[in-house]
Amino acid sequence: MTALDVARGTPGSSLRPNSSLVRRFHSCTGQKDKVRLVEDFSDNSFPIISCTMALGMGQKWSRVRCVIQMGRAEPSAICQMIGRCGQDGRRGLAIIFVEKTRKGGKNSVSAFNSTIRQTDNDRMDALAVTPCCLRTVFAIDNASVFSFMGGGIHEDVLLIPVFTLIFLRLGYVPLSLEDPSYIREKAREGTSLFPTCDCSNCMPEAACGMMNNMKNMTAENMDEFMTTNWPGQNIKKRKNNKRTHPGEDAGDAKRIKLSASLTAKLTDELRSTFAILFKHIYPNPSLFGPEDLFGEVELQAIVDRFGLIGSVAILRKTIGGQTITGQLEALQKIIDRFAKEVMATETQQEMELCYEEERVAEAKRVEEEEKRARELEAERITKEIEDNRKRAEQEHKRGEEAWKAEQALHMSMLVKLAGEEAERRGVESIHRGR
Repeated sequence: MTALDVARGTPGSSLRPNSSLVRRFHSCTGQKDKVRLVEDFSDNSFPIISCTMALGMGQKWSRVRCVIQMGRAEPSAICQMIGRCGQDGRRGLAIIFVEKTRKGGKNSVSAFNSTIRQTDNDRMDALAVTPCCLRTVFAIDNASVFSFMGGGIHEDVLLIPVFTLIFLRLGYVPLSLEDPSYIREKAREGTSLFPTCDCSNCMPEAACGMMNNMKNMTAENMDEFMTTNWPGQNIKKRKNNKRTHPGEDAGDAKRIKLSASLTAKLTDELRSTFAILFKHIYPNPSLFGPEDLFGEVELQAIVDRFGLIGSVAILRKTIGGQTITGQLEALQKIIDRFAKEVMATETQQEMELCYEEERVAEAKRVEEEEKRARELEAERITKEIEDNRKRAEQEHKRGEEAWKAEQALHMSMLVKLAGEEAERRGVESIHRGR
Protein backbone atom coordinates (compact mmCIF):
# COMPACT_ATOMS: atom_id res chain seq x y z
CA MET A 1 0.00 0.00 0.00
CA THR A 2 2.89 2.32 0.69
CA ALA A 3 4.31 1.48 -2.74
CA LEU A 4 1.01 2.54 -4.30
CA ASP A 5 1.17 5.86 -2.48
CA VAL A 6 4.73 6.44 -3.65
CA ALA A 7 3.87 5.55 -7.25
CA ARG A 8 0.82 7.83 -7.30
CA GLY A 9 2.52 10.67 -5.43
CA THR A 10 -0.10 10.64 -2.66
CA PRO A 11 1.79 9.82 0.57
CA GLY A 12 -0.44 8.67 3.40
CA SER A 13 -3.53 8.22 1.25
CA SER A 14 -3.67 4.46 1.81
CA LEU A 15 -3.84 4.97 5.58
CA ARG A 16 -7.30 6.51 5.32
CA PRO A 17 -10.01 4.01 6.23
CA ASN A 18 -12.27 5.24 3.42
CA SER A 19 -9.60 5.43 0.73
CA SER A 20 -10.93 5.44 -2.81
CA LEU A 21 -8.00 3.34 -4.08
CA VAL A 22 -7.04 0.60 -1.63
CA ARG A 23 -8.22 -0.73 1.73
CA ARG A 24 -7.00 -3.55 3.93
CA PHE A 25 -8.75 -6.65 5.24
CA HIS A 26 -6.76 -8.35 8.00
CA SER A 27 -7.58 -10.54 10.94
CA CYS A 28 -7.20 -7.53 13.24
CA THR A 29 -9.70 -5.47 11.22
CA GLY A 30 -12.89 -4.73 13.12
CA GLN A 31 -16.01 -6.72 12.26
CA LYS A 32 -17.98 -3.67 11.19
CA ASP A 33 -15.08 -2.46 9.05
CA LYS A 34 -14.91 -5.87 7.39
CA VAL A 35 -18.61 -5.79 6.54
CA ARG A 36 -18.39 -2.23 5.22
CA LEU A 37 -15.29 -3.09 3.17
CA VAL A 38 -17.03 -6.01 1.48
CA GLU A 39 -20.11 -3.91 0.78
CA ASP A 40 -18.10 -0.98 -0.63
CA PHE A 41 -16.03 -3.28 -2.83
CA SER A 42 -19.18 -4.92 -4.17
CA ASP A 43 -20.62 -1.45 -4.85
CA ASN A 44 -17.52 -0.49 -6.86
CA SER A 45 -16.49 2.19 -4.35
CA PHE A 46 -12.78 1.29 -4.58
CA PRO A 47 -10.79 -1.12 -6.79
CA ILE A 48 -8.08 -2.75 -4.62
CA ILE A 49 -8.13 -4.83 -1.43
CA SER A 50 -4.96 -5.70 0.47
CA CYS A 51 -5.79 -8.93 2.26
CA THR A 52 -4.63 -12.39 3.27
CA MET A 53 -6.08 -15.77 2.38
CA ALA A 54 -8.75 -15.22 5.03
CA LEU A 55 -10.74 -13.03 2.63
CA GLY A 56 -9.75 -14.57 -0.67
CA MET A 57 -10.64 -18.20 -0.01
CA GLY A 58 -14.22 -19.10 -0.75
CA GLN A 59 -15.13 -15.75 -2.34
CA LYS A 60 -16.64 -15.69 -5.81
CA TRP A 61 -16.75 -12.03 -6.80
CA SER A 62 -17.28 -11.28 -10.46
CA ARG A 63 -15.57 -7.91 -9.96
CA VAL A 64 -12.17 -9.48 -9.31
CA ARG A 65 -10.21 -9.35 -12.56
CA CYS A 66 -6.65 -9.42 -11.18
CA VAL A 67 -4.92 -11.08 -8.23
CA ILE A 68 -1.38 -10.12 -7.19
CA GLN A 69 0.20 -12.67 -4.87
CA MET A 70 3.07 -11.46 -2.67
CA GLY A 71 5.04 -13.35 -0.06
CA ARG A 72 6.41 -16.87 0.04
CA ALA A 73 3.67 -19.51 0.24
CA GLU A 74 3.37 -22.87 -1.49
CA PRO A 75 2.06 -23.56 -5.02
CA SER A 76 -1.21 -25.23 -4.03
CA ALA A 77 -2.22 -22.24 -1.87
CA ILE A 78 -1.13 -19.82 -4.59
CA CYS A 79 -3.27 -21.70 -7.08
CA GLN A 80 -6.31 -21.24 -4.82
CA MET A 81 -5.63 -17.51 -4.37
CA ILE A 82 -5.09 -16.65 -8.02
CA GLY A 83 -8.18 -18.65 -8.87
CA ARG A 84 -10.30 -15.90 -7.33
CA CYS A 85 -9.98 -13.80 -10.49
CA GLY A 86 -12.00 -14.42 -13.62
CA GLN A 87 -14.94 -15.97 -11.75
CA ASP A 88 -17.41 -14.42 -14.22
CA GLY A 89 -15.97 -16.28 -17.21
CA ARG A 90 -13.84 -13.41 -18.50
CA ARG A 91 -10.07 -13.50 -18.63
CA GLY A 92 -8.31 -12.95 -15.34
CA LEU A 93 -4.78 -11.70 -14.69
CA ALA A 94 -2.64 -13.35 -12.01
CA ILE A 95 0.71 -11.82 -11.03
CA ILE A 96 2.98 -13.87 -8.76
CA PHE A 97 6.08 -12.40 -7.12
CA VAL A 98 8.76 -15.09 -6.85
CA GLU A 99 12.42 -15.19 -5.81
CA LYS A 100 14.56 -16.23 -8.75
CA THR A 101 17.76 -15.85 -6.76
CA ARG A 102 16.86 -16.91 -3.22
CA LYS A 103 19.80 -16.99 -0.83
CA GLY A 104 20.50 -20.61 0.01
CA GLY A 105 17.81 -21.79 -2.42
CA LYS A 106 17.80 -23.71 -5.67
CA ASN A 107 18.02 -21.02 -8.30
CA SER A 108 18.40 -23.13 -11.45
CA VAL A 109 16.88 -26.26 -12.96
CA SER A 110 20.18 -28.10 -12.62
CA ALA A 111 20.11 -27.63 -8.83
CA PHE A 112 17.17 -30.05 -8.49
CA ASN A 113 17.44 -33.82 -8.12
CA SER A 114 14.52 -35.53 -9.83
CA THR A 115 14.85 -38.59 -7.61
CA ILE A 116 14.19 -36.65 -4.39
CA ARG A 117 10.69 -35.55 -3.47
CA GLN A 118 10.27 -31.79 -3.53
CA THR A 119 9.62 -29.95 -0.27
CA ASP A 120 7.46 -26.82 -0.06
CA ASN A 121 10.56 -24.63 -0.41
CA ASP A 122 11.72 -26.72 -3.36
CA ARG A 123 8.35 -26.35 -5.04
CA MET A 124 8.46 -22.56 -4.68
CA ASP A 125 12.03 -22.46 -6.01
CA ALA A 126 11.00 -24.71 -8.90
CA LEU A 127 8.00 -22.49 -9.66
CA ALA A 128 10.37 -19.54 -10.13
CA VAL A 129 12.68 -21.29 -12.64
CA THR A 130 10.56 -23.91 -14.41
CA PRO A 131 10.31 -23.52 -18.21
CA CYS A 132 7.00 -25.43 -18.31
CA CYS A 133 3.53 -23.99 -18.86
CA LEU A 134 2.37 -22.55 -15.54
CA ARG A 135 -1.22 -23.66 -16.02
CA THR A 136 -0.05 -27.23 -16.47
CA VAL A 137 2.42 -26.88 -13.58
CA PHE A 138 -0.35 -25.90 -11.16
CA ALA A 139 -2.55 -28.71 -12.47
CA ILE A 140 0.17 -31.29 -11.83
CA ASP A 141 1.03 -29.86 -8.42
CA ASN A 142 -2.62 -30.20 -7.37
CA ALA A 143 -3.29 -33.47 -9.22
CA SER A 144 -4.17 -36.67 -7.39
CA VAL A 145 -4.08 -40.28 -8.56
CA PHE A 146 -5.85 -43.33 -7.25
CA SER A 147 -4.33 -46.77 -6.95
CA PHE A 148 -6.21 -50.03 -6.38
CA MET A 149 -4.69 -52.95 -4.59
CA GLY A 150 -6.53 -56.28 -4.83
CA GLY A 151 -6.46 -59.28 -2.50
CA GLY A 152 -8.65 -61.86 -0.79
CA ILE A 153 -9.61 -63.28 2.56
CA HIS A 154 -10.15 -67.01 3.03
CA GLU A 155 -13.20 -67.77 5.12
CA ASP A 156 -13.85 -71.49 5.31
CA VAL A 157 -14.03 -72.49 1.67
CA LEU A 158 -14.99 -69.09 0.31
CA LEU A 159 -12.55 -66.49 -1.04
CA ILE A 160 -13.80 -62.97 -0.36
CA PRO A 161 -12.14 -60.42 -2.64
CA VAL A 162 -10.89 -57.22 -0.99
CA PHE A 163 -9.83 -54.03 -2.81
CA THR A 164 -7.90 -51.19 -1.22
CA LEU A 165 -8.21 -47.67 -2.65
CA ILE A 166 -5.00 -45.64 -2.20
CA PHE A 167 -5.11 -41.86 -2.67
CA LEU A 168 -1.85 -40.38 -3.95
CA ARG A 169 -1.07 -36.71 -4.53
CA LEU A 170 1.56 -35.81 -7.10
CA GLY A 171 2.44 -32.53 -5.40
CA TYR A 172 5.52 -31.47 -7.37
CA VAL A 173 6.50 -28.85 -9.94
CA PRO A 174 7.79 -30.31 -13.23
CA LEU A 175 11.07 -28.84 -14.43
CA SER A 176 11.35 -30.44 -17.86
CA LEU A 177 9.17 -30.45 -20.95
CA GLU A 178 9.92 -34.18 -21.21
CA ASP A 179 8.42 -34.97 -17.80
CA PRO A 180 5.87 -37.84 -18.25
CA SER A 181 3.24 -36.20 -16.04
CA TYR A 182 3.68 -32.93 -17.92
CA ILE A 183 3.26 -34.66 -21.27
CA ARG A 184 0.11 -36.48 -20.09
CA GLU A 185 -1.44 -33.30 -18.69
CA LYS A 186 -0.72 -31.36 -21.88
CA ALA A 187 -2.34 -34.12 -23.89
CA ARG A 188 -5.38 -34.06 -21.59
CA GLU A 189 -5.71 -30.30 -22.03
CA GLY A 190 -5.61 -30.77 -25.79
CA THR A 191 -8.31 -33.44 -25.83
CA SER A 192 -10.43 -31.35 -23.45
CA LEU A 193 -10.19 -28.38 -25.86
CA PHE A 194 -8.54 -26.06 -23.37
CA PRO A 195 -7.86 -22.58 -24.78
CA THR A 196 -4.27 -21.62 -25.55
CA CYS A 197 -2.36 -20.68 -22.42
CA ASP A 198 -1.11 -17.09 -22.21
CA CYS A 199 1.21 -17.47 -19.19
CA SER A 200 4.62 -15.80 -19.08
CA ASN A 201 6.35 -19.13 -19.88
CA CYS A 202 4.22 -19.86 -22.94
CA MET A 203 4.26 -16.28 -24.25
CA PRO A 204 7.21 -14.50 -22.59
CA GLU A 205 7.42 -11.58 -25.02
CA ALA A 206 3.70 -10.83 -24.80
CA ALA A 207 3.83 -11.02 -20.99
CA CYS A 208 6.82 -8.68 -20.87
CA GLY A 209 5.11 -6.23 -23.22
CA MET A 210 1.93 -6.24 -21.18
CA MET A 211 3.86 -5.66 -17.92
CA ASN A 212 5.68 -2.72 -19.49
CA ASN A 213 2.35 -1.18 -20.44
CA MET A 214 0.40 -2.30 -17.38
CA LYS A 215 0.37 1.17 -15.82
CA ASN A 216 -1.98 2.21 -18.61
CA MET A 217 -4.39 -0.70 -18.06
CA THR A 218 -7.88 0.02 -16.72
CA ALA A 219 -10.94 -2.11 -16.03
CA GLU A 220 -12.37 -1.05 -19.39
CA ASN A 221 -9.36 -1.96 -21.57
CA MET A 222 -8.19 -4.99 -19.57
CA ASP A 223 -9.48 -7.54 -22.08
CA GLU A 224 -7.77 -5.66 -24.91
CA PHE A 225 -4.48 -5.54 -22.98
CA MET A 226 -4.49 -9.29 -22.35
CA THR A 227 -5.18 -10.13 -26.02
CA THR A 228 -2.86 -7.56 -27.63
CA ASN A 229 0.22 -8.88 -29.42
CA TRP A 230 2.71 -6.63 -27.64
CA PRO A 231 6.04 -7.60 -29.31
CA GLY A 232 7.31 -4.90 -31.67
CA GLN A 233 5.20 -2.15 -30.10
CA ASN A 234 6.64 0.82 -28.29
CA ILE A 235 5.87 1.28 -24.63
CA LYS A 236 3.08 3.77 -24.16
CA LYS A 237 4.00 6.74 -22.07
CA ARG A 238 1.31 8.05 -19.80
CA LYS A 239 1.14 11.74 -19.12
CA ASN A 240 2.34 12.56 -15.64
CA ASN A 241 -0.52 14.24 -13.78
CA LYS A 242 1.28 14.38 -10.47
CA ARG A 243 0.18 17.40 -8.50
CA THR A 244 2.88 19.76 -7.39
CA HIS A 245 2.63 22.15 -4.49
CA PRO A 246 4.03 25.67 -4.74
CA GLY A 247 7.47 26.03 -3.31
CA GLU A 248 8.21 22.30 -3.10
CA ASP A 249 10.37 22.26 -6.21
CA ALA A 250 13.86 23.19 -5.15
CA GLY A 251 14.93 23.74 -8.76
CA ASP A 252 18.60 24.60 -9.01
CA ALA A 253 18.88 25.41 -5.29
CA LYS A 254 21.80 23.99 -3.43
CA ARG A 255 22.61 23.75 0.23
CA ILE A 256 24.80 26.53 1.59
CA LYS A 257 27.22 25.58 4.33
CA LEU A 258 27.50 28.51 6.73
CA SER A 259 30.57 29.39 8.70
CA ALA A 260 30.47 29.42 12.49
CA SER A 261 30.07 33.21 12.61
CA LEU A 262 27.26 33.26 10.03
CA THR A 263 25.52 30.37 11.79
CA ALA A 264 25.60 32.23 15.08
CA LYS A 265 24.30 35.40 13.40
CA LEU A 266 21.44 33.58 11.66
CA THR A 267 20.33 31.69 14.76
CA ASP A 268 20.41 34.87 16.86
CA GLU A 269 18.21 36.71 14.35
CA LEU A 270 15.76 33.82 14.08
CA ARG A 271 15.59 33.43 17.85
CA SER A 272 15.07 37.16 18.47
CA THR A 273 12.45 37.44 15.71
CA PHE A 274 10.45 34.57 17.16
CA ALA A 275 10.78 36.01 20.67
CA ILE A 276 9.36 39.36 19.49
CA LEU A 277 6.47 37.61 17.75
CA PHE A 278 5.81 35.47 20.81
CA LYS A 279 5.74 38.50 23.09
CA HIS A 280 3.34 40.25 20.72
CA ILE A 281 0.90 37.32 20.73
CA TYR A 282 1.35 36.42 24.40
CA PRO A 283 2.01 39.72 26.20
CA ASN A 284 1.14 38.28 29.61
CA PRO A 285 3.49 35.93 31.50
CA SER A 286 2.94 32.24 30.72
CA LEU A 287 4.24 28.87 31.83
CA PHE A 288 6.21 28.43 28.62
CA GLY A 289 8.52 30.71 26.72
CA PRO A 290 9.59 31.19 23.11
CA GLU A 291 12.53 28.83 23.56
CA ASP A 292 10.08 26.05 24.40
CA LEU A 293 8.29 26.41 21.05
CA PHE A 294 11.24 27.28 18.85
CA GLY A 295 14.51 25.93 20.18
CA GLU A 296 17.82 24.45 19.17
CA VAL A 297 16.31 21.52 17.26
CA GLU A 298 14.39 23.80 14.87
CA LEU A 299 17.31 26.20 14.53
CA GLN A 300 19.71 23.39 13.67
CA ALA A 301 17.24 22.02 11.10
CA ILE A 302 17.16 25.42 9.37
CA VAL A 303 20.94 25.70 9.42
CA ASP A 304 21.35 22.17 8.01
CA ARG A 305 19.00 22.94 5.08
CA PHE A 306 19.96 26.56 4.57
CA GLY A 307 19.84 27.42 0.89
CA LEU A 308 17.11 24.84 0.19
CA ILE A 309 14.35 26.64 2.12
CA GLY A 310 12.79 28.71 -0.63
CA SER A 311 9.19 28.88 0.57
CA VAL A 312 6.95 28.71 3.62
CA ALA A 313 5.87 25.17 2.62
CA ILE A 314 9.46 23.92 2.74
CA LEU A 315 10.09 25.76 6.01
CA ARG A 316 7.01 24.10 7.51
CA LYS A 317 8.41 20.66 6.63
CA THR A 318 11.85 21.62 7.88
CA ILE A 319 10.83 22.68 11.40
CA GLY A 320 7.81 20.38 11.71
CA GLY A 321 5.00 22.93 11.47
CA GLN A 322 3.90 26.22 12.95
CA THR A 323 3.45 26.77 16.70
CA ILE A 324 2.09 30.35 16.73
CA THR A 325 0.36 32.44 14.10
CA GLY A 326 2.70 34.23 11.72
CA GLN A 327 5.76 32.22 12.74
CA LEU A 328 6.52 30.75 9.33
CA GLU A 329 6.15 34.04 7.46
CA ALA A 330 8.36 35.95 9.92
CA LEU A 331 11.07 33.31 9.88
CA GLN A 332 10.93 33.00 6.09
CA LYS A 333 11.60 36.73 5.71
CA ILE A 334 14.72 36.42 7.85
CA ILE A 335 15.88 33.37 5.92
CA ASP A 336 15.29 35.03 2.51
CA ARG A 337 17.07 38.23 3.51
CA PHE A 338 19.94 36.34 5.06
CA ALA A 339 20.21 34.11 2.00
CA LYS A 340 20.44 37.15 -0.28
CA GLU A 341 23.12 38.69 1.90
CA VAL A 342 25.03 35.45 2.07
CA MET A 343 24.72 34.93 -1.66
CA ALA A 344 25.84 38.49 -2.34
CA THR A 345 28.75 38.04 0.04
CA GLU A 346 29.52 34.68 -1.48
CA THR A 347 29.41 36.17 -4.99
CA GLN A 348 31.74 38.98 -3.94
CA GLN A 349 34.06 36.49 -2.30
CA GLU A 350 33.99 34.32 -5.40
CA MET A 351 34.84 37.35 -7.57
CA GLU A 352 37.67 38.33 -5.24
CA LEU A 353 38.89 34.77 -5.11
CA CYS A 354 38.73 34.55 -8.90
CA TYR A 355 40.65 37.82 -9.25
CA GLU A 356 43.22 36.66 -6.71
CA GLU A 357 43.61 33.36 -8.52
CA GLU A 358 44.08 35.20 -11.83
CA ARG A 359 46.62 37.54 -10.23
CA VAL A 360 48.53 34.65 -8.71
CA ALA A 361 48.41 32.78 -12.00
CA GLU A 362 49.70 35.86 -13.88
CA ALA A 363 52.49 36.40 -11.35
CA LYS A 364 53.40 32.74 -11.58
CA ARG A 365 53.43 32.94 -15.37
CA VAL A 366 55.67 36.05 -15.32
CA GLU A 367 57.96 34.42 -12.79
CA GLU A 368 58.22 31.30 -14.93
CA GLU A 369 58.96 33.40 -18.02
CA GLU A 370 61.67 35.34 -16.16
CA LYS A 371 63.11 32.12 -14.82
CA ARG A 372 63.15 30.69 -18.30
CA ALA A 373 64.78 33.85 -19.64
CA ARG A 374 67.45 33.68 -16.95
CA GLU A 375 68.06 30.03 -17.77
CA LEU A 376 68.38 30.83 -21.46
CA GLU A 377 70.74 33.73 -20.72
CA ALA A 378 72.84 31.52 -18.47
CA GLU A 379 72.95 28.87 -21.19
CA ARG A 380 73.96 31.52 -23.75
CA ILE A 381 76.74 32.88 -21.53
CA THR A 382 77.99 29.38 -20.75
CA LYS A 383 78.01 28.52 -24.43
CA GLU A 384 79.78 31.77 -25.29
CA ILE A 385 82.46 31.12 -22.63
CA GLU A 386 82.94 27.60 -23.91
CA ASP A 387 83.21 28.85 -27.50
CA ASN A 388 85.78 31.49 -26.48
CA ARG A 389 87.78 28.86 -24.61
CA LYS A 390 87.78 26.54 -27.59
CA ARG A 391 88.70 29.40 -29.89
CA ALA A 392 91.57 30.43 -27.60
CA GLU A 393 92.82 26.85 -27.47
CA GLN A 394 92.74 26.62 -31.22
CA GLU A 395 94.62 29.93 -31.63
CA HIS A 396 97.19 28.84 -29.05
CA LYS A 397 97.65 25.55 -30.88
CA ARG A 398 98.09 27.32 -34.21
CA GLY A 399 100.60 29.72 -32.62
CA GLU A 400 102.61 26.83 -31.23
CA GLU A 401 102.61 25.09 -34.57
CA ALA A 402 103.73 28.28 -36.32
CA TRP A 403 106.49 28.83 -33.76
CA LYS A 404 107.73 25.25 -34.16
CA ALA A 405 107.73 25.62 -37.90
CA GLU A 406 109.67 28.87 -37.59
CA GLN A 407 112.21 27.26 -35.23
CA ALA A 408 112.64 24.33 -37.55
CA LEU A 409 113.28 26.68 -40.46
CA HIS A 410 115.77 28.73 -38.39
CA MET A 411 117.57 25.54 -37.31
CA SER A 412 117.91 24.36 -40.88
CA MET A 413 119.43 27.73 -41.84
CA LEU A 414 121.98 27.51 -39.03
CA VAL A 415 122.93 23.98 -40.06
CA LYS A 416 123.41 25.12 -43.60
CA LEU A 417 125.58 28.06 -42.62
CA ALA A 418 127.67 25.90 -40.30
CA GLY A 419 128.30 23.42 -43.10
CA GLU A 420 129.35 26.08 -45.51
CA GLU A 421 131.73 27.53 -42.90
CA ALA A 422 133.32 24.11 -42.39
CA GLU A 423 133.89 23.66 -46.12
CA ARG A 424 135.67 27.00 -46.37
CA ARG A 425 137.98 25.96 -43.59
CA GLY A 426 138.53 22.56 -45.07
CA VAL A 427 137.18 20.90 -42.02
CA GLU A 428 134.83 17.96 -42.24
CA SER A 429 131.33 19.07 -41.32
CA ILE A 430 129.65 17.31 -38.44
CA HIS A 431 126.23 18.22 -39.83
CA ARG A 432 124.87 15.40 -41.91
CA GLY A 433 122.24 15.82 -44.49
CA ARG A 434 122.56 19.53 -44.89
